[in-house]
This record gives sequence, C-alpha cells and structure tokens, in this order.
Amino acid sequence: MPDPTSGAERVAGTARKEFSVDAALDNKDFLTFLAGHPDAETFDMADEKAIENRFQTFEAKTQVSAGLKELYGGKIEKDLGFKLDAAGFEAIAKHVEKEAIENPEEVVALRSRLELFKTLPGQISTLESQLAQLGQREDLAEKLEVLREDKENLDTAKDFVGRGGTVKLATYQAIAFASKALPFLSEVLGTSNSISADKWRREIAKKSEKISEQWEVLGKVKDKHGDIGKEQAVELSADLQTQIWQVENALSSLTRLEDLKAAAEKLFGEIRENVLGGIEEIAGLTNAIQSQVDSQLKALMAKGTLKDFDKAKTRFEALQGVEDAGELGIKPLGAIDKAKFEKEVNAAIEKSVREQVMETVMNTKLGTNAFSRLEKSLAGFLDRTKVGSKEGNEAREFLTTALEEASETLPDDGDCQSKRIMISRIIIKLKLKP
Repeated sequence: MPDPTSGAERVAGTARKEFSVDAALDNKDFLTFLAGHPDAETFDMADEKAIENRFQTFEAKTQVSAGLKELYGGKIEKDLGFKLDAAGFEAIAKHVEKEAIENPEEVVALRSRLELFKTLPGQISTLESQLAQLGQREDLAEKLEVLREDKENLDTAKDFVGRGGTVKLATYQAIAFASKALPFLSEVLGTSNSISADKWRREIAKKSEKISEQWEVLGKVKDKHGDIGKEQAVELSADLQTQIWQVENALSSLTRLEDLKAAAEKLFGEIRENVLGGIEEIAGLTNAIQSQVDSQLKALMAKGTLKDFDKAKTRFEALQGVEDAGELGIKPLGAIDKAKFEKEVNAAIEKSVREQVMETVMNTKLGTNAFSRLEKSLAGFLDRTKVGSKEGNEAREFLTTALEEASETLPDDGDCQSKRIMISRIIIKLKLKP
C-alpha cells in the first residue's frame, strides 16, 4: 500500500528519552512481541540498536492498534449501524501484530498517517476560519481597484489644488474654457485642407482629450473629497497607499491560505483512502462484519412484524449503498444471497400490508363517523410512498389492489356492502393523491 505521507516515519513533536534495553525488557508485552518474531531464538540480544528499533515498532504497533480500533469501530458504527463486536476488534489487533513483525516500517509510517488523519481536519477548519476573516477574493479585488483609482485621481488632481483648499481658479477656468473652446476650434480648422491646419487639428484633438480627462478627474475628486488643499490631497494619497498595501497583503495571504487548504485537503483525502482502504486487508474483520450483518437481518425478519420487515428492508438498502460507495473496501452483505433476501423481504412486506389492510377493514364497526374512522385506521397504509421495492405510483397501485382485494373478500351482507362503499371512496381519494 503506497504511503501518502511520503515515508514520514515519526510523529512530529514526540520526544523520546534515552533508550534502555533493560527497562524495555521489563515490559512483559514487549517480551511477548519479541518472542513472536520468527528469529526470536537467534536474535542478537547484544545488538542494542536492533532492540531499540523493535521497541519503537512495538510502541507504534500499540498506538496503531488502538487508533485503528477507534477509527474502524467508529466508521463501521456510522456507516453500518452497529458496534463492532469483540471478534472484529480482535481481528484488528492480530492484523497489526502480524504487520509489526513482517512490515515494521509500514506500521511506524501508519502511526504518522493516523496522527495526521486526526489533526488535519482541525488544521483545515482553522484555515477556513482565517479565509473567512480575510473575506471574498472578488470583494478584495473590487476594493483594490477602487482604492487605486481614487489614489490615481488624487495624484493627478494635486497639481490643480490650491493651498487654501480649493481648486485653483485660473486653472479651473482655463480647463473649463479649453474643454469647450478646443473642440470648437478644431471644428473651424476642419474646413481647411492645409498641412498646417491638419497638424493643428491633431494637436487640438490631443489637448482636448487630455483636458477632458483632467476635468473628469477633478470632478471625481471634488465629489468624493470636497474642496481640499494640496497638503490634504498628499495626506489622502499616502493613506490610500497604505490601504492599497493592506488589501494587496490580504489578497496575497488569501492565495497562500487557499493553497495550504487545498494541499491539506488533498493530503487528508489520500490518507483517508489509504487508512480506510486497509480495512479490507484485515483477514478476520470482513468475516466479523458480514456475520454481524447476517445475524442482524435474520433477527429482524424473525420478528415477523411489518415494522421489522420495513426495518430489514431499510437496513438492506443502506448496506447496499455502503457497498456501492466502496469507501470501506468491504462487502457487508457478502455473507447473504442478496437477490434472494430482497425477494423474501419484499414478499413479507407486501403480504403483511395485505393482511393488515384486510384486518383493519374487517374490524371496523359501522355507526357514527364510520367512514372517518375507517380512513383514519388505514392512514398508516394510505400514506405510504413505498411498499417493499415498489415506490411512487407503483406503491399506490399496490395499495389500491390491496383495498380492492379486501373489498372483494367481504361477505355479502348489509354491513359489508356499506364497507365496500366506504372502501370505494377511499380508493378514489387514494388515486387522486398528488
């Protein structure tokens, strides 16, 4: 199995004190672990480094075994709907023990992956919070554009602003006059075909365009900041530059955090696939799960009630969904004949519905509010949108047939004729349901 942590063998931050062979041998579980190796009789007990390596594997094995029991047990309970039994946990422990002897490096690496599997979700959540605090990229980009335009306009307007806080009158009037006079002059010169006039037209066009732009900039500055002096314009420009840097830094941080989050999510996905994929490699675990599923479904069917038949059908479909998703890497329904079970549970549900509809009709007494009482008694069936594998219109057709069969089964007497009339009305209403 490939290692998504690229061979990382130690969990960061786990400081180890100086190793002592004698202290390690005082651990009876470690002695049992050493004795379980094929080379137990020939192993060189003078090689302290080799003993330390095996002790590290022993520690990793203990942590991995506990980690996998917690992870697999929780995943199985969530996806399969039951707690893993003792046989399942024992299968996990035996598998890790075997791997620790045959593939010690893999067990040490798996400890790192399990640690990351636990810590990465928290890190991803922290990154998401930091991203949320920075805001949306589109909003920051829009804000940056507005700030840059405002600063550019202020820098342009500084030369046209007087000390007193108003636009220089002469310059302002000159611009106002030129913005109107130059296009008129260009039009007058347009009647001449001389080279000199053509040159003037081009020059006037350029000046006219520039003056129009300056006029527009001054208008924007005046609208946003009012009548300001040159010193104030310089201060505002400097303040805007600070804001621009802040937004640029926020955008840079946003990119960095997005990259970190994407990398963390990718690593978590790889580790998740790697770790959960290990379930199918545990020899006895699949058998333990399949045995529990088989017992659970049989127990529900044995109770013999419509409620339990429905539960069995729901559980079967949920387990089939787990198999189809394939994340666990095992087939919880592998111990049963799925086609046969589905046929049996569908037949049991349909038979139970028919019988209970008939029983309800037969036990209904005539009298005051007889129709309302019968309809209410049948509500649990009439409101069903699913009967076994039949859904929607198919389920409704089945219920209609069940009501018709109940009506036909009634004996020919006065009371039963009244019940047939009520059933006929119920069928009409059932067919009209949206």
